[in-house]
Amino acid sequence: PEMISTQNFSVEEFGNPTFVKIIEPQLTVVKMKFNAEIQRGKVYMLNIGENITDCSGNNVEVNTQIRFGIGVQAEYNDLAINELLFNPYSGGSDFVELYNRSDKVIDLKDLWISNTNDDGSVKDSYQITNISRLILPQEYCAFSTDIADLYNHYTIEHSENLYKVAKMPSMPDDKGTIIITGRTFDTIDIVSYNKSQHYRLLSSQDGVSLERINYDVPSSDESNWHSAAQDAGFATPGYVNSQFHEIGDIESQISLSSEVFSPDNDGYDDQLVITYNLDVAGYSGTIAVYSTNGRLVQTLVNNRSLGSTGNIVWDGFDAQNRLCPA
Repeated sequence: PEMISTQNFSVEEFGNPTFVKIIEPQLTVVKMKFNAEIQRGKVYMLNIGENITDCSGNNVEVNTQIRFGIGVQAEYNDLAINELLFNPYSGGSDFVELYNRSDKVIDLKDLWISNTNDDGSVKDSYQITNISRLILPQEYCAFSTDIADLYNHYTIEHSENLYKVAKMPSMPDDKGTIIITGRTFDTIDIVSYNKSQHYRLLSSQDGVSLERINYDVPSSDESNWHSAAQDAGFATPGYVNSQFHEIGDIESQISLSSEVFSPDNDGYDDQLVITYNLDVAGYSGTIAVYSTNGRLVQTLVNNRSLGSTGNIVWDGFDAQNRLCPA
């Protein structure tokens, strides 16, 4: 291949590389050297010039930038288990999605995924990968033993966020626990799931993932999980969840995500999120839903001890597990 000019690449902190070479025979990797030390855990931006073309002569997109860095080991809560497919279509494969909620560059080779026995002890544990695979801040990564199956059944918006793994622990269709740990088996995130967390009016749970509504809400909060929206194809591997709900700054003590919501699993206002922001911790709270004629419909919280901030989610069902009318 022809030599590539070092002027076609630059990093703000380093300037241009001193050496650039395309690696044969695949011609899919470019090796470059810089006269600078790359700091572990820091995110850098590689700027690519407009004169770079592929083998067919197509120019790279204008202002192309690629984030990169050298990974560091994750700590507790740096990563969030963000989406689970534990009941795939017939013949399909499970997947687990992670979201990097930290400001660190994290290497998947330093992570293990495990499940548990009924008594909570670790059953199966596998290193996610034995080669470096980075997940950068605010990025998603979904991994499965069969990535082709995900392409067959779901919309894939960012193929670079999918990663094929050799083995994954079993994920039973009814309930289970998934743990992400570091090299010393220190817990980074743990999620216990069950099929009752799915949208109750689904005709079938086959192929429907369970999505985390917000990655800043504790993993153990069962109300922070919901079936992926039908409009999104029932799963969103490798990109933002269809049921994601942003929790912004709250001025009042109690606020609602919207005054009207529609629990029809279309991915738009499927839940009512009640957010409280109290002056101190230690309050007790009761939240009950009444119809317009004063009939008790559902008790969401009954004399619960509250923290200073938190969220309560209502899915629109009454105490008899019936979807409420408009």
